Amino acid sequence: MPRGEELSESAENYLKTIYRLTTDEKTYIKPKLLAEFLTYAPSTLTITLQRLAKKGYIEYIKYRGVRLTKKGIMRVAKILRAHRLCEVFLHEKLGLDPVMTHNEACRMEHVLAEETVNKLESFLNYPKFCPHGNPIPDRNLNLVKLKDMPLSAVGIGVFKVSRIAFETPEILALMMHIGIKPNVELEVIKIDKVNRVLIVRVGPNEHIVPLRVARVIMIRP
Repeated sequence: MPRGEELSESAENYLKTIYRLTTDEKTYIKPKLLAEFLTYAPSTLTITLQRLAKKGYIEYIKYRGVRLTKKGIMRVAKILRAHRLCEVFLHEKLGLDPVMTHNEACRMEHVLAEETVNKLESFLNYPKFCPHGNPIPDRNLNLVKLKDMPLSAVGIGVFKVSRIAFETPEILALMMHIGIKPNVELEVIKIDKVNRVLIVRVGPNEHIVPLRVARVIMIRP
């Protein structure tokens, strides 16, 4: 996809990860948190963040963290628009499961021309959300921030899932196994702060959800 300045696929993945972990434009993300969701070596992470900062995509302050600049946000919007429209096509039209849908969309998002993405949107009748519940940026690259909250921030109780804010094959496979997806109700029955897990009930079954994963399961307030 033509995006102006050339960036590697891994560099674009960094930008996506920063965006997905950001609650608002003022929030700085610690590199340590990024490392939890990226598979790159720590040394590579530091070098890539420095390069992205030099190119103006992120603001990188030592000991404070990173956040996207306006240039970075626009780049992310283009990537996510292609990714999420591809997910709708692969899941709804081809019937792929959530994990394969995500994996294939990750490959496609970096290579589709903008015109192709626009035609795909029209073919799909202008969907507003991807299969995981995340909003799809429009042609003007407007990124909608939903007023939901992470499961990790709530207490004991019954909640309805809004979306899976951060998709990785590992997280999506766990969501498939548990049965967590948009509009599903779940009950938090125990919070184990020592082992950093939640015990949740979905339907008749109880499951362990790591706090790291609970951070990206978003629920309606």
